[in-house]
Amino acid sequence: MLDQVPAEPAGPGIPEGNPTSATCRPRRKRGGSEAQTRVNDLETAFERVPLGNSDEIQSTVESRREQLRNVQWDLNGDPTVRRRAEASPTSLSQRLGRITGGAWSGTLTEITGMQQEQHALIGDEFVAILANLRTLIEINLKQLEDLADEVGAPWTSGRLPMWRGLRPIS
Repeated sequence: MLDQVPAEPAGPGIPEGNPTSATCRPRRKRGGSEAQTRVNDLETAFERVPLGNSDEIQSTVESRREQLRNVQWDLNGDPTVRRRAEASPTSLSQRLGRITGGAWSGTLTEITGMQQEQHALIGDEFVAILANLRTLIEINLKQLEDLADEVGAPWTSGRLPMWRGLRPIS
């Protein structure tokens, strides 16, 4: 899903609508954030259906939310620690920012050996994080959505309604 970045005036010498201006850059919604929204929506949908095993379902929803939060922390670091300006381990996004910042600093030289090492570290860690996120979204979240269909929970974003006869099931 694309959202437009809020319009900002172009800088001096940059004409409006220039591809380098902030007004032209689309912002993508991140997979983890979108999945987190879907889990929150499913929780609300489950609350609207009288169920005998609602504690078990709530526990499953909370477990998925925690797993997605852990993926976000793996990618971006712990936001509560950053807000308190405490020392925290370097996150993947911070490492990547340092590499790209160094590479795009205006020099025409190749990236340094340290930047190459950081890139290799990021790649190795990202493969594992991406596999975890893929499992969470494609298998675990799908199972939760299937359960919502089974119990007749209201429709939520990201789910296709099941249609039987003249009216939708969910």
